[in-house]
Amino acid sequence: MLLLLLLLLLMLLLLLLLLRLLLLLLLLLLLLPQLLLIVIVASVFVTLAFCPIIFYIFQTVNFVHFSTVQALIYRRYCLEQFGEQICNSLNSEENKDKLDQVQAGASKWIKVTYMPRRPAKSTNSLSIFF
Repeated sequence: MLLLLLLLLLMLLLLLLLLRLLLLLLLLLLLLPQLLLIVIVASVFVTLAFCPIIFYIFQTVNFVHFSTVQALIYRRYCLEQFGEQICNSLNSEENKDKLDQVQAGASKWIKVTYMPRRPAKSTNSLSIFF
């Protein structure tokens, strides 16, 4: 009799466990579309939030690169034309004409450095595009 009661109790526990598992599975099936929607929205948000960050980093690097190269060209042109003593005091009133010369010469070098180069004229059929 006791064994039968234990067996019945065990079956009841198994039945409750199975019922709980079925309820959990049903709940998961009902919530699965919402979970998928949440995952899709989250992935789109991450993509949209990540792309501007990469673009911002790219633009920052480009601006830093351009200004650094511009300053180096400016300084080198000044040193080649006038020497270190005049370049260190280039912004003073007595060196106003030299400042203009350095700015004009350095701007030519900057233009040469950053101007896009055109391809050479060719005789093939794609030459109309260049």
